[in-house]
Amino acid sequence: MRIISKFHDYYDCCQDPSDKVNLYVRHTKTYEGYTGGGFHSGCNLFDPIIRFNLIGFCGKIYPCCEINVAEPMKQKNSSAAPKRSSTFIYDIDKLIEFYEPFELMKRMGKNKFRYRPYGYIEDVINFWKRVNGGETLRAINRAKKAFVELHTPCFVIYKKEEHCSNKENQLLDADCCLEDYRFAKVFSPHLAAQEIEMYLFGVLGSGQREKIPPVSNNDLIEAKGFDLKTSFRKAKQK
Repeated sequence: MRIISKFHDYYDCCQDPSDKVNLYVRHTKTYEGYTGGGFHSGCNLFDPIIRFNLIGFCGKIYPCCEINVAEPMKQKNSSAAPKRSSTFIYDIDKLIEFYEPFELMKRMGKNKFRYRPYGYIEDVINFWKRVNGGETLRAINRAKKAFVELHTPCFVIYKKEEHCSNKENQLLDADCCLEDYRFAKVFSPHLAAQEIEMYLFGVLGSGQREKIPPVSNNDLIEAKGFDLKTSFRKAKQK
Protein backbone atom coordinates (compact mmCIF):
# COMPACT_ATOMS: atom_id res chain seq x y z
CA MET A 1 0.00 0.00 0.00
CA ARG A 2 1.21 3.44 -0.96
CA ILE A 3 -0.05 6.51 0.95
CA ILE A 4 -0.61 9.91 -0.61
CA SER A 5 -1.17 12.53 2.08
CA LYS A 6 -0.24 16.06 3.13
CA PHE A 7 0.46 15.00 6.72
CA HIS A 8 2.54 12.27 8.30
CA ASP A 9 1.10 9.54 10.50
CA TYR A 10 2.92 7.08 12.69
CA TYR A 11 2.35 4.05 10.39
CA ASP A 12 3.56 5.78 7.19
CA CYS A 13 7.00 4.23 7.64
CA CYS A 14 5.50 0.84 6.75
CA GLN A 15 4.08 1.80 3.36
CA ASP A 16 5.43 0.57 0.01
CA PRO A 17 6.38 3.61 -2.13
CA SER A 18 6.75 1.39 -5.22
CA ASP A 19 3.15 0.11 -5.03
CA LYS A 20 1.24 1.58 -7.99
CA VAL A 21 -1.91 -0.49 -7.52
CA ASN A 22 -3.07 0.03 -3.92
CA LEU A 23 -3.13 3.79 -3.37
CA TYR A 24 -4.52 5.27 -0.16
CA VAL A 25 -5.33 8.95 -0.78
CA ARG A 26 -5.59 10.24 2.79
CA HIS A 27 -7.36 13.58 3.09
CA THR A 28 -9.02 14.60 6.36
CA LYS A 29 -12.64 15.73 6.07
CA THR A 30 -14.98 16.89 8.85
CA TYR A 31 -18.62 15.80 9.13
CA GLU A 32 -21.53 16.56 11.45
CA GLY A 33 -24.37 14.38 12.69
CA TYR A 34 -22.36 11.99 14.87
CA THR A 35 -22.28 11.81 18.67
CA GLY A 36 -20.15 10.16 21.34
CA GLY A 37 -17.45 12.72 22.16
CA GLY A 38 -17.17 14.66 25.41
CA PHE A 39 -15.36 17.71 26.77
CA HIS A 40 -15.04 19.09 30.29
CA SER A 41 -12.77 21.75 31.76
CA GLY A 42 -12.50 23.84 34.89
CA CYS A 43 -12.65 27.60 35.43
CA ASN A 44 -8.96 28.00 36.20
CA LEU A 45 -6.01 27.99 33.77
CA PHE A 46 -4.42 25.26 35.87
CA ASP A 47 -7.51 23.03 35.95
CA PRO A 48 -7.35 19.82 33.91
CA ILE A 49 -9.15 19.37 30.60
CA ILE A 50 -10.87 16.03 30.07
CA ARG A 51 -11.76 14.93 26.55
CA PHE A 52 -13.53 11.73 25.60
CA ASN A 53 -13.19 10.60 21.97
CA LEU A 54 -14.38 7.65 19.94
CA ILE A 55 -11.69 6.32 17.60
CA GLY A 56 -12.95 4.31 14.66
CA PHE A 57 -10.36 1.96 13.20
CA CYS A 58 -11.01 -0.73 10.59
CA GLY A 59 -14.57 -1.55 11.60
CA LYS A 60 -14.18 -1.28 15.38
CA ILE A 61 -14.73 1.55 17.89
CA TYR A 62 -12.09 2.31 20.55
CA PRO A 63 -13.01 4.68 23.41
CA CYS A 64 -10.20 7.11 24.23
CA CYS A 65 -9.90 9.41 27.23
CA GLU A 66 -7.50 12.34 26.93
CA ILE A 67 -6.41 14.00 30.18
CA ASN A 68 -4.70 17.35 29.63
CA VAL A 69 -3.00 18.82 32.69
CA ALA A 70 -0.94 21.96 33.30
CA GLU A 71 2.72 21.56 34.11
CA PRO A 72 4.06 23.22 37.30
CA MET A 73 5.25 26.81 36.80
CA LYS A 74 8.96 27.48 37.35
CA GLN A 75 8.31 31.07 38.35
CA LYS A 76 5.63 32.00 40.85
CA ASN A 77 3.08 34.71 40.08
CA SER A 78 3.79 34.46 36.37
CA SER A 79 1.13 35.80 34.00
CA ALA A 80 2.09 33.42 31.19
CA ALA A 81 -0.19 30.52 30.41
CA PRO A 82 1.13 27.21 31.75
CA LYS A 83 2.44 24.53 29.44
CA ARG A 84 0.13 21.55 29.14
CA SER A 85 0.67 17.88 28.40
CA SER A 86 -1.81 15.17 27.47
CA THR A 87 -2.14 11.55 28.44
CA PHE A 88 -4.23 9.21 26.29
CA ILE A 89 -5.84 6.20 27.95
CA TYR A 90 -7.33 3.30 25.97
CA ASP A 91 -7.71 0.85 28.85
CA ILE A 92 -10.62 1.26 31.25
CA ASP A 93 -8.66 -0.40 34.09
CA LYS A 94 -5.92 2.23 33.78
CA LEU A 95 -8.54 4.96 33.74
CA ILE A 96 -10.11 3.62 36.93
CA GLU A 97 -6.67 3.41 38.53
CA PHE A 98 -6.00 7.02 37.53
CA TYR A 99 -9.31 8.19 38.98
CA GLU A 100 -9.04 6.43 42.36
CA PRO A 101 -7.18 9.26 44.22
CA PHE A 102 -9.69 11.88 43.08
CA GLU A 103 -12.60 9.62 43.94
CA LEU A 104 -11.15 9.34 47.45
CA MET A 105 -10.94 13.15 47.70
CA LYS A 106 -14.52 13.37 46.56
CA ARG A 107 -15.66 11.00 49.28
CA MET A 108 -13.69 12.93 51.91
CA GLY A 109 -15.23 16.22 50.72
CA LYS A 110 -11.90 17.88 49.94
CA ASN A 111 -11.32 20.30 47.06
CA LYS A 112 -14.70 19.71 45.45
CA PHE A 113 -14.53 22.74 43.19
CA ARG A 114 -10.92 22.37 42.06
CA TYR A 115 -11.20 18.70 41.17
CA ARG A 116 -14.61 19.01 39.56
CA PRO A 117 -13.29 18.25 36.02
CA TYR A 118 -12.07 14.89 37.26
CA GLY A 119 -15.65 14.08 38.23
CA TYR A 120 -16.43 13.85 34.52
CA ILE A 121 -14.16 10.79 34.35
CA GLU A 122 -16.77 8.94 36.42
CA ASP A 123 -19.29 9.47 33.60
CA VAL A 124 -16.70 8.29 31.08
CA ILE A 125 -16.06 5.12 33.08
CA ASN A 126 -19.78 4.32 33.25
CA PHE A 127 -20.17 4.83 29.50
CA TRP A 128 -17.07 2.73 28.84
CA LYS A 129 -18.42 -0.13 30.94
CA ARG A 130 -21.65 -0.11 28.94
CA VAL A 131 -19.67 -0.30 25.69
CA ASN A 132 -17.51 -3.20 26.91
CA GLY A 133 -20.59 -4.93 28.24
CA GLY A 134 -22.04 -5.16 24.74
CA GLU A 135 -24.93 -2.84 25.51
CA THR A 136 -26.62 -1.43 22.42
CA LEU A 137 -25.82 2.29 22.34
CA ARG A 138 -27.07 4.67 19.68
CA ALA A 139 -23.77 6.57 19.47
CA ILE A 140 -21.73 3.39 18.91
CA ASN A 141 -24.11 1.99 16.28
CA ARG A 142 -24.13 5.32 14.45
CA ALA A 143 -20.34 5.47 14.56
CA LYS A 144 -19.92 1.97 13.11
CA LYS A 145 -21.96 2.97 10.06
CA ALA A 146 -19.51 5.77 9.31
CA PHE A 147 -16.92 3.34 7.91
CA VAL A 148 -19.13 2.44 4.95
CA GLU A 149 -20.96 5.77 4.63
CA LEU A 150 -17.74 7.78 4.44
CA HIS A 151 -15.55 5.03 2.90
CA THR A 152 -12.81 5.53 5.46
CA PRO A 153 -10.67 3.08 7.48
CA CYS A 154 -10.23 5.46 10.43
CA PHE A 155 -11.94 8.43 12.05
CA VAL A 156 -12.37 10.23 15.36
CA ILE A 157 -15.56 11.59 16.96
CA TYR A 158 -14.95 14.44 19.39
CA LYS A 159 -16.51 17.49 21.00
CA LYS A 160 -14.92 20.87 20.36
CA GLU A 161 -16.06 22.92 23.32
CA GLU A 162 -17.90 22.43 26.56
CA HIS A 163 -20.49 25.21 26.59
CA CYS A 164 -22.26 24.47 23.29
CA SER A 165 -25.24 22.45 22.21
CA ASN A 166 -24.53 18.76 21.83
CA LYS A 167 -25.54 18.37 18.17
CA GLU A 168 -23.70 21.41 16.83
CA ASN A 169 -20.54 20.61 18.76
CA GLN A 170 -20.11 16.93 17.86
CA LEU A 171 -17.81 16.43 14.88
CA LEU A 172 -16.25 13.52 13.02
CA ASP A 173 -12.86 13.72 11.28
CA ALA A 174 -12.52 11.02 8.62
CA ASP A 175 -9.02 9.85 7.61
CA CYS A 176 -7.65 11.59 10.69
CA CYS A 177 -4.08 11.59 11.99
CA LEU A 178 -3.96 8.76 14.53
CA GLU A 179 -0.61 9.91 15.86
CA ASP A 180 -2.36 12.91 17.44
CA TYR A 181 -4.23 10.45 19.67
CA ARG A 182 -1.24 8.19 20.45
CA PHE A 183 -2.98 5.27 18.78
CA ALA A 184 0.30 3.36 18.72
CA LYS A 185 -0.69 2.25 22.22
CA VAL A 186 -3.34 0.07 20.56
CA PHE A 187 -1.71 -0.93 17.25
CA SER A 188 1.96 -0.92 16.34
CA PRO A 189 2.96 0.84 13.08
CA HIS A 190 3.36 -2.42 11.13
CA LEU A 191 0.09 -3.86 12.39
CA ALA A 192 -1.81 -0.60 11.79
CA ALA A 193 -0.59 -0.34 8.20
CA GLN A 194 -1.51 -3.99 7.58
CA GLU A 195 -4.99 -3.57 9.07
CA ILE A 196 -5.68 -0.44 7.01
CA GLU A 197 -4.57 -2.08 3.77
CA MET A 198 -6.71 -5.18 4.33
CA TYR A 199 -9.76 -3.16 5.39
CA LEU A 200 -9.48 -0.44 2.75
CA PHE A 201 -8.88 -2.68 -0.27
CA GLY A 202 -10.66 -5.76 1.05
CA VAL A 203 -13.76 -4.89 3.09
CA LEU A 204 -14.46 -1.41 1.72
CA GLY A 205 -12.92 -1.86 -1.68
CA SER A 206 -12.75 1.92 -1.96
CA GLY A 207 -9.05 2.40 -2.49
CA GLN A 208 -7.66 4.29 -5.46
CA ARG A 209 -6.78 1.46 -7.82
CA GLU A 210 -5.58 1.78 -11.37
CA LYS A 211 -8.32 0.72 -13.74
CA ILE A 212 -7.36 -1.98 -16.23
CA PRO A 213 -8.15 -0.72 -19.73
CA PRO A 214 -10.45 -2.93 -21.81
CA VAL A 215 -8.62 -5.30 -24.16
CA SER A 216 -10.15 -6.37 -27.46
CA ASN A 217 -10.38 -10.00 -28.56
CA ASN A 218 -7.90 -9.44 -31.39
CA ASP A 219 -5.30 -8.06 -29.00
CA LEU A 220 -5.77 -11.05 -26.70
CA ILE A 221 -5.31 -13.44 -29.65
CA GLU A 222 -2.09 -11.77 -30.75
CA ALA A 223 -0.82 -11.65 -27.16
CA LYS A 224 -1.05 -15.45 -27.02
CA GLY A 225 1.11 -15.76 -30.15
CA PHE A 226 -1.61 -16.51 -32.70
CA ASP A 227 -2.05 -14.92 -36.12
CA LEU A 228 -5.41 -13.44 -37.00
CA LYS A 229 -5.26 -14.54 -40.67
CA THR A 230 -3.85 -18.04 -40.55
CA SER A 231 -4.15 -19.44 -37.03
CA PHE A 232 -7.90 -20.01 -37.02
CA ARG A 233 -8.56 -20.89 -40.68
CA LYS A 234 -10.25 -24.14 -41.45
CA ALA A 235 -8.17 -26.63 -43.38
CA LYS A 236 -9.06 -26.92 -47.05
CA GLN A 237 -10.96 -30.08 -47.88
CA LYS A 238 -9.46 -32.21 -50.62
